Amino acid sequence: MLKISPPLTPSPPQPSVINFKQKGLSPSWIVGLVITLGILLGTLCCSIWDQVPTPTSPVIWSSEAQWIGSAEPTYRFYARRSFNLGATEVGGWLRLSADNDFILYVNNLVVAREVSSYGQIPRNSLGLGSQLSDPYQNLNDSRPYSLRVRDWVQWSYPKDWKLTNYVDLTPYLHPGKNVIALEVQKSQTNPRAIVEGAIYTPSSDSPIINLTTGETPWHISTLAENQEQLRWFDREFNDLNWLEAAVLGQPTQTTYSRVSQHLFKQPLLGNWITGNQSDRGEVWLKGTWEGVRETRRRGDAETRRINIPTKISFTQRQRAFIRFAGQGNYSLLINGSLVNHDDTGDNRLLHLYEVTSLLRRDTNTLTVRLSRPIETDGKNNSGLVGFYLDGWSETETGDAIAPIVTDGNWITSTQPFEEAGGRRQELELVKLATFLRQPHLQEFKRQFEGNAALGNYPKYLWHQLLWSLGGIFFVLIGTWSLGKFLLEKRQESEGRRQEAGGRRQEAVSIKRFFDYQVMKVGSFLLPSWEGLGVGSAPYSLLPTYKTGTNVITHYSLLITHYLKRDRIWDSLAVGIILLLPGTLFLVGIGLLKHRYGEAELALQFAQPQSNLLILLAFLIIVALTLLWSFIRLQRRQKAVPRKKIHHLVMNLGSSLLPAPYSLLPLKLSHWWVFASIIIVGFGLRVYRLGFVDLDPDANVSLDCVRGILRTGAPISTSGIWYTRGPFYHYALALWLRLVGDSDVNAALFSVLLGTATLVVIYFLAKEISGKVWIALLITAVLAIDPWEIWYSRNIRFYQITQFLYLLGFWAFLPGFITSRKPPYQAICFVSLTLMLLTQEVTITLLPALAIGALYFYLPFRSAYDWKLLLPCCLMAFIYVYDGIFVMIKCLTEVAGLSSLTTNYLKLYLAGDITFFTTDFLVGFNRMKIIYTVFFLAGFLYFLLRRNKVNIFLYSLILIDIIFLTIVVFFEGSRYTYPLYPLFVLLSIYSACHLAEQLGEKLTKISDNLLPFKAIAISSILVLLLLNIEPIRVLSSYQDSIAARHIQVTEYIKAHKQPGDVVISNVPSVHSNVLGGADYFIPHRMSFFDAAYWRDGELVDRWEGGIIVTNADQLREILAQNHRVWLHLLYVPQLPKDIEIAKFHDILETLGEPVLETFGTTLRLWSSEDGILPRLVNQGKDLGSY
Repeated sequence: MLKISPPLTPSPPQPSVINFKQKGLSPSWIVGLVITLGILLGTLCCSIWDQVPTPTSPVIWSSEAQWIGSAEPTYRFYARRSFNLGATEVGGWLRLSADNDFILYVNNLVVAREVSSYGQIPRNSLGLGSQLSDPYQNLNDSRPYSLRVRDWVQWSYPKDWKLTNYVDLTPYLHPGKNVIALEVQKSQTNPRAIVEGAIYTPSSDSPIINLTTGETPWHISTLAENQEQLRWFDREFNDLNWLEAAVLGQPTQTTYSRVSQHLFKQPLLGNWITGNQSDRGEVWLKGTWEGVRETRRRGDAETRRINIPTKISFTQRQRAFIRFAGQGNYSLLINGSLVNHDDTGDNRLLHLYEVTSLLRRDTNTLTVRLSRPIETDGKNNSGLVGFYLDGWSETETGDAIAPIVTDGNWITSTQPFEEAGGRRQELELVKLATFLRQPHLQEFKRQFEGNAALGNYPKYLWHQLLWSLGGIFFVLIGTWSLGKFLLEKRQESEGRRQEAGGRRQEAVSIKRFFDYQVMKVGSFLLPSWEGLGVGSAPYSLLPTYKTGTNVITHYSLLITHYLKRDRIWDSLAVGIILLLPGTLFLVGIGLLKHRYGEAELALQFAQPQSNLLILLAFLIIVALTLLWSFIRLQRRQKAVPRKKIHHLVMNLGSSLLPAPYSLLPLKLSHWWVFASIIIVGFGLRVYRLGFVDLDPDANVSLDCVRGILRTGAPISTSGIWYTRGPFYHYALALWLRLVGDSDVNAALFSVLLGTATLVVIYFLAKEISGKVWIALLITAVLAIDPWEIWYSRNIRFYQITQFLYLLGFWAFLPGFITSRKPPYQAICFVSLTLMLLTQEVTITLLPALAIGALYFYLPFRSAYDWKLLLPCCLMAFIYVYDGIFVMIKCLTEVAGLSSLTTNYLKLYLAGDITFFTTDFLVGFNRMKIIYTVFFLAGFLYFLLRRNKVNIFLYSLILIDIIFLTIVVFFEGSRYTYPLYPLFVLLSIYSACHLAEQLGEKLTKISDNLLPFKAIAISSILVLLLLNIEPIRVLSSYQDSIAARHIQVTEYIKAHKQPGDVVISNVPSVHSNVLGGADYFIPHRMSFFDAAYWRDGELVDRWEGGIIVTNADQLREILAQNHRVWLHLLYVPQLPKDIEIAKFHDILETLGEPVLETFGTTLRLWSSEDGILPRLVNQGKDLGSY
């Protein structure tokens, strides 16, 4: 190829065309960004104007409704509202918000509940309203992730009172006395509740009985009293000695609901109708829903007194609801979209749906198919089928308008209407529907089933697809137009500078510049000369510097032809780069929406106008980005750049000041920032350290340590050895020997270990990332992480296990991966050995380290390398010896009541094999979702870069999760706790590294048009901060996170008399205050290592109490003692097993309640209360064994 030398004269400025492909922004990246933004915008607009999600709207309480509660501080109260009904047909409804957990009874039956408990233990890691008995009244349409095992974190309990629950009382009412009972519990001493509702009759304009709190009398008690076998919520219970509830004021904070009150409050408007049956037993019904007609229900219209407005258009509607039921099998369609198909044959179930997204602005068609069910029980011997429906639209103020009812205006056919309408015999096939009867108030049981549009998946997905394609097309055109406009503006400004500079240069320089450009381009584009009319242009005819002006014009056309190929991509690139801040905003909002799917902040995204506000925020960000870009372009046209002026002023100021002084910014040492983070982390861990009661596991460890202080051996109150975690327990014993034995000092040991863990995390993050600011950010995030704070305050070996693992991993990297330094290898072996002596299950963390060491360390290079096998063998020997010692001294023969009949560390492939993956990558309240996104993005990035060390780091997390899944029998999030900081570290490192790389590349591509690096990193910081919910962390210090069992044991100790015995179904909580309980009732009737077989007797392995499993044993205990204390877990619902449920019911009615506190209750029985009646033993148990 011909080699052309550049001209010796200076070249003028280059043409102002940016080739983004040469700068690293390939067409595939441009297309990917356009598609991403198009899908985000399309789905957002679809949710605004087409497939609108069910909004969670503020509840408008009546002016009479007020909060009620107890006049004295308490964690729990019980309220009752009694009234009498006659033989008249009545209906009833209510709505309530309870702060914070509640159980609602109507005439002895539980009709609604929301309790933040896993089993019988309160857990603050549950989602907002996630335990509602009616899942369709939850805060949104998303379903909670299935995490069967919950844990505690340093969060306040979710404010479940913000979700108002609607209840249909009608099926539970009957003539005579009726009782509505409400049980409310909160983690603070100020529980409250607000109720609004009424009992009404069809013939009355106003309710006959008002149920609203603050206006009608509700009686309240802070103790769950019983009268012999009558529980406090029983209809026959006498509550005359109960006090009237204290009125706490009107609701000033907003509560929310997805349900319309008219679904429960509105009287029944429709009628039962039917039609002519075909030979196959089918009936087809059809009705239209449009403007309101002046109609009333057939029958006693005057007594119904239903006010129906005059003509109203559907364009005025905001939300639309229907209620329907059927006799037989039936299907309902609205405008061709299926709403529901019911083949249960239950004609008492009244389905309640929102159908807003299925309606058109004009006339709407409702089609019903009825068919006879296949009879198996003889309930419908007549073969008659029927259908009931009513519905309405609601205005923004909540007024019901535009009703639709089943009446005589519906038409019927024996064939589908599409077939019947196309026949000549249409008039013979289509007739008016047949009136059957009016519905009765108490024949229906209402059930809200959400948004009908979400059940029609094909239509929903099709609309989403169309909007996404439209969004992509809009973004494609918009970005191209925006980029083209900006490039033209930039060329105009640069053209003016070139024109001004050209007047100061020689004409020959311009000519030589063009000659050089044409020769350089022409050497590659010779075939294209003919298209420009220049000819074949052989090399011998290449222009010389004496070429005329007319040839220069052809050369300019040639340059334009050459550059035009990339002009479309450049326009798209400029446009999509300018829209990148808005794209990041939509991506962040999408992540936060999913992250908050089970949290209180999801209420902000569930508001009716939230999606419109998101779109408006996106447009504002785009407008600000464009404004900033145009300002930068204008400033570049200034004669003296701002940076030069800045340096001029700084240099001038420095020359005028004395030598020790300077205007240059002072550089703050990062060690001050690091020290501040450590101080904040320590403060969050030590603040109100003794406020939260010790959980059972913490009591076990503290009891074991006090056994070491007494005897030198880990002997518990029961006299049984507890040899698990020997290193932690002996280290804690030494600490308590130095500073004094107390619960707070024991917890302070974990606080110090948690703070030391932050120091190790900083150095580990610095070693992995290589950047101080990323290490500081990771340390700061984990300093305020709620899970880290919780276990840093817990008297258990989880925090020291995490510390030892991270310390060993920090030494493992320079010892085996990046280099071969013996001191680090020694630290690694010692730390990991002590980790194994602290928690046996951490053996699952070693295979991944072994894989990394074999890959990076082999082959051995010296005799010293072979000597490393010796400490490995020593680690194995110590671990096996510890395991054998535990089996001999700590465990016993398998007890019949134990839930485990084998070792809890074994090859295990049955059960829920997804638990550890879901628990670790999703977490409580989805708190790890954002971390997981960054983690997987970084893993993919380093895979493509083939960075072996980083690939190993990311693979280590996944390998450890796999080993936990297949080896560990029990499902518990605490087993993944040692890995958690490393997972967060890699996630944040991925986010920051990718943000840096993306920001630097885009800044270079756009010629520093926008501060993309600052924008990307700022977005990451905001996401990380919002993910933790720091406000919820700070407010948690006022909550009783764990049940207050120590308060109960201290009460027993203060009031216990000689000869009293203690029975409890709470394990290990009495050992450190009472010296143990006398009898133990397993609260789940199945509990790992709770039972211990000793000298032919089954005892509680922690406190030595004799295990009681049936009523006969309990009867014998009562017959032998004068006073018996019963310390019981708070049981929001009885066990499903009927025999166990009977036994628990006996426990909860035995004696009298003396203390109710958070998560637990205390009762006292005396011989004056009488002996239990003998229960019939139906077998199926093994007695005391």
